[in-house]
Amino acid sequence: MISQRIVLPFVALIIAISGFSAWAGGVKHVGGSVNVGVDFPLDFSYHNGDNKMSVMASLDVRVYLKSLPVDVGGYLSFWAVGRRFPEPGYNPDAEGNLPSVVNFNQSNNSFTLGALSHWYFRPDRKVNPFAGLGVGVSVYNTPHDFYPSEGCTVSFSPRVGVELWKHLRVGIQTQLMRRGYNSMAFTIGASF
Repeated sequence: MISQRIVLPFVALIIAISGFSAWAGGVKHVGGSVNVGVDFPLDFSYHNGDNKMSVMASLDVRVYLKSLPVDVGGYLSFWAVGRRFPEPGYNPDAEGNLPSVVNFNQSNNSFTLGALSHWYFRPDRKVNPFAGLGVGVSVYNTPHDFYPSEGCTVSFSPRVGVELWKHLRVGIQTQLMRRGYNSMAFTIGASF
């Protein structure tokens, strides 16, 4: 069931990239990037929990077009959205006293496979700002059972940043998909 949800969009992505590249006048070159970042939840009142800094990682493969300052491609990403839930204490300490609050940590995780595109404002320069959008299929779950959820949904990933010397990417990226999983990340990546 999950495999069809991932394989079919991936095949459609390959067909779309091929058709768009031919329509836009050909391919300048093929590249990509490996990105890592720290993310922060955007849902501030999720089950009255506290937000925690977490991590994200992604792999992008892109086709740069000859006639436009645009790339199109695909991406695979992992996002961990951290939460801390304070609950009344129930485990006594060494003297038999109950603590007033116990914190339970939870990570809302998602894996996304999607299509993306970027517009470059100063192509072929050392400092090249860009803006882009990714649209994908996300499989999400919580590995801990405090507030469990799991499933599959569509996600959107707007992003802005700058590519330096064609090999270093620094940016801000968001993942918008479902309450409890929405987040924003500060990323750094290596382009190839």
